[in-house]
Amino acid sequence: MDPKEFKKLAAQLKLPAGGSFYGKSWVWNKRHGHAGAKTLERVREAARAAGWHPSPTTDNSTPDGSVVGRGRGFVSPEGHVLTTSSSYGATAYDNSFSINLKFVESPVGEGKTVKLTQAKLRQIISEAIWGARPNEFSDDEDDNDDEEMGMTEEQFAEELAEVTEEIDGVRNVRSYPSVGMMTNNAGFVVSMNDGTTFQITIVEGRRL
Repeated sequence: MDPKEFKKLAAQLKLPAGGSFYGKSWVWNKRHGHAGAKTLERVREAARAAGWHPSPTTDNSTPDGSVVGRGRGFVSPEGHVLTTSSSYGATAYDNSFSINLKFVESPVGEGKTVKLTQAKLRQIISEAIWGARPNEFSDDEDDNDDEEMGMTEEQFAEELAEVTEEIDGVRNVRSYPSVGMMTNNAGFVVSMNDGTTFQITIVEGRRL
């Protein structure tokens, strides 16, 4: 997104400072205490005042119920998607708050937008997992090539998140840190337009 356009959105929604860009989204996180809840409510009130339409609310919790969370969303007339998420634990120290602003897909060509089929997604994932094609390897290549081709779990999760955003029916994609997921694994949560959510966890396997 153009910096000037983002600055206007930030002012319109009264976004807090300290956020960062993740793929095609802007993400803000705050842990511990209750101050983050006031920030989320301020942003939601600004979205309502600006004419953003509310989207379905999502609830989630850990299996043992020790942490419960809720996500609330809004969609702008231009198609931008705003999601505020909060999770509460046994103590205030366990609380977590986040804001995710997904930017509308920019038009490509004559009013057309890029559409990614599930088949294309499987192809991209396959190539990412198995690496380069066979003809891109040779016995006399430098041993450092493996290191150059390497990708961390976090890097792969970020790349895959960007690809996932292009699938038809996807409302937003949020990283595990942005939703306060209680895990050390890399990954992200996919929310569909029909309210369905998926958790995508990335765990590095053995080298082949």
